[in-house]
Amino acid sequence: MVDKRHWTKTYRRDVENLRLAQDLTSLRNKVFIAVDIKWDEEEPSTILEIGLAVLDLRPGRLKPKRFPPSTWAIRPRHIIIRENVDIHNTHARSNKYGFKFGKSYFTKLEKAIEIVQGTLDQYNAEDVVVIGHYFSLDRTRLEDAGVDIDEDTVTFDTAGLERAWSRRVNAHRRSLRSICESMEIPYYREDKLGNAGNDAFFAMAIFSEMCCE
Repeated sequence: MVDKRHWTKTYRRDVENLRLAQDLTSLRNKVFIAVDIKWDEEEPSTILEIGLAVLDLRPGRLKPKRFPPSTWAIRPRHIIIRENVDIHNTHARSNKYGFKFGKSYFTKLEKAIEIVQGTLDQYNAEDVVVIGHYFSLDRTRLEDAGVDIDEDTVTFDTAGLERAWSRRVNAHRRSLRSICESMEIPYYREDKLGNAGNDAFFAMAIFSEMCCE
């Protein structure tokens, strides 16, 4: 075990964030929204897909009504950007048509941004917590496209939370695939990865596993 005096600043922040995330889920009065964005690897400002997954822990909203919550309580959504439908990445895994938790929606980027903003805005700002895996890049893409994430909104990166949860002091942050496999996340298969809707669902499932006790 690495002495706390040798913890890096980022690992200390991960530990603090894990405690905060667990405290917030224990209140059972927050709405957790996972976001995943896929963009053109040659032109990063070009968004190809958006995935959302909502876990509503507010009183009377959790269905099935049990805690820790079942993955059945996670409500995923997948949006394919119509004007970029023919763009497929070659280096990063492309799985645009592989959404496994419902129907994919085809819409223009402008409408997709309205949907994301509407998802955030339909709840009281103080009730919303936003989650992602390596979330800082996704947040940048969303905000550049016009989504307004309130500066006071609490956000968590599941890659950092997992490092603290697993007590891998100062270690590298792990991929979504690696975490899903080690945690044996329900409904996970490697061939489901690379789809924004599936990845948002898995990020939320990971978050729930670590933080809902």
